[in-house]
Amino acid sequence: MPTAVERLTALRPRAVRALPTLAALLLLAGAFAMSRVARQRIDELRPVVERLEQLRATAERWQRDFVPASSAEMLAWRAVEDRVRTLGTFPDERLALAERIAAAAEGGGMRGVRVLFLSADSAGAGGFTRPTVGRIAFRPADYSLVLQGHGSLDAVHRALVALPPSVLVRHVALVREEGAVRLSAQILVFERSEAHATPGT
Repeated sequence: MPTAVERLTALRPRAVRALPTLAALLLLAGAFAMSRVARQRIDELRPVVERLEQLRATAERWQRDFVPASSAEMLAWRAVEDRVRTLGTFPDERLALAERIAAAAEGGGMRGVRVLFLSADSAGAGGFTRPTVGRIAFRPADYSLVLQGHGSLDAVHRALVALPPSVLVRHVALVREEGAVRLSAQILVFERSEAHATPGT
């Protein structure tokens, strides 16, 4: 009867011959497992890839269809910006603003014209605001004005119509006296600020 050593010796050639087959099976199993992981990862990334393709196509279409603004369009936009700026004043222009309002009222025929400043505590904006336009923002000033004077009804009308666009009439009181009309109008003032342009914008 063969001994245990002899039996092992007899099996060794078979084991050696089976090693390539076993190695091949292990490689196939590993490749299959890796392919499953790869497919799962590809499935997860597919929506991202599709979104990137859409963005690339949009960017190419925008670049292809983009037409730079003409000189006339740039001038028109600057003119619009200049008009928008008139909707607000700067804090250091309050005296010049009061003088402008008084001069316009006197030029319209009013007499005894006075422009008074109300303190910040009395100048509540009452919820009045103005929207931001581009880089130009507006806020109510910490003061308001009161325009006083008397004259004909037409003179009062001209005085109110001549008010600059940086102000808003909040309250008007008219009192008729000796063939004339006395006016007292509370006027809100809006101040503007502009964000500085950054390179490339």
